[in-house]
Amino acid sequence: TKSSLAVGAEGSEVTVTQSTIYSMLGFDPAQLQTILDARVQKALEGKDDRNVRSNGFDKATYRLVTKTSKDEQTIGMQTVAIVGPQFNEEALRSDVAGKKRGEIESMLNAREGVNSVTIEYSPLWITTTPKSADKITIVINELEN
Repeated sequence: TKSSLAVGAEGSEVTVTQSTIYSMLGFDPAQLQTILDARVQKALEGKDDRNVRSNGFDKATYRLVTKTSKDEQTIGMQTVAIVGPQFNEEALRSDVAGKKRGEIESMLNAREGVNSVTIEYSPLWITTTPKSADKITIVINELEN
């Protein structure tokens, strides 16, 4: 800190200048996401029926674990990856083709990872599921925590 007047001196104006040096610790988000993806894939080894919905990077929290010096610090990261079953939409269309609404709802609700099933027919006067899988549209909505 520097002052244009000496300590204890009188003056009509004074200028005070202060210089501060800041340092910042950061990381490359792409590299961290690669590490997260690898950790999630390692946890899923042997579970080919699983699909990674999110590696958790967007909702991660960070904390300082140790600070050895200003240049050497350990940061901890905590997050939750979202993993769910894989859905083969083409196979689902074939499975539900020609079946009744209640039968489709029961079949799909019994699958692991399915929270609810909604079946809509369009136009309004259609009340049966088409027998052709090509005429069926499946929309999978994923829940966010």
